Amino acid sequence: MKRVILVVDDELESVMLLEEILVQEGYEVISARSGREGLEKVRECKPDLVISDVVMPEMDGFTFLKELRKDPAISHTPIFIITVREKMWDTFSLYSPQAFLTKPLNPPQLISEIQACFGEDQLPAWKQTEDESTKRHKRVMIAGHLAPVIKSLANQLNQHNCDVQVFLTGKDFIEKAEAFVPDLILLDVFIADCQSQQIIQQIRKSKNLYKKPVIIFGSVEEDEKRVIHKKVQKQFEESKTACVNAGATEFMGNFTEDNLPEKIFRIRNYIR
Repeated sequence: MKRVILVVDDELESVMLLEEILVQEGYEVISARSGREGLEKVRECKPDLVISDVVMPEMDGFTFLKELRKDPAISHTPIFIITVREKMWDTFSLYSPQAFLTKPLNPPQLISEIQACFGEDQLPAWKQTEDESTKRHKRVMIAGHLAPVIKSLANQLNQHNCDVQVFLTGKDFIEKAEAFVPDLILLDVFIADCQSQQIIQQIRKSKNLYKKPVIIFGSVEEDEKRVIHKKVQKQFEESKTACVNAGATEFMGNFTEDNLPEKIFRIRNYIR
């Protein structure tokens, strides 16, 4: 029997996109156009999973999640939250969504999360061609200036069974990466002794590295931000843009101790 997934979103285009992705993977899809209708559908149809938007009429995604968790008959229902507002993770985490994904939607990431949620042994189609390296610890390389959050990031990734190498400068980074062959590369926008975009350019020219995801981020603490000159802020924006143009996969915002759990959650989607 096919697993049933309820999509709760008031935008028809988003519903149709999700339906296309999910049907291709063998799931049955039903939909609701608001949180209120979503609650009715959950009670009536008992879906295996709910995927909900946040901004909706009548009842928004947060209220929908809260009301779902309050009802003992349906509180166990797994739910994924999809939104353009990445900073809302802390608010939603109070009601334990199984996943928090940001728009624009990344289909491989979504299917990977669904497979993990259902505990399905079969790999999704986009992963079935991967080799035996999927069974080993994932390798992550981090380059950034000396900041406490970089150390915390590395420690938490190690706890998630990642093999992590940290570099405080860009010197010899490419040479080390060629030997290490990481599954994911994390680059601070500001790196001592070199420009991050230059590293990305070299990565995209490397036979062993050119397909690897490269996430760029900031690691400036809030108290540092208050004293940073506007000229430096402009340099940061220029460097970030240059990194994206050079081929960075994603800019994940500023990393702080407070938002690190959310960032780790998103990073893990690249290395499952």
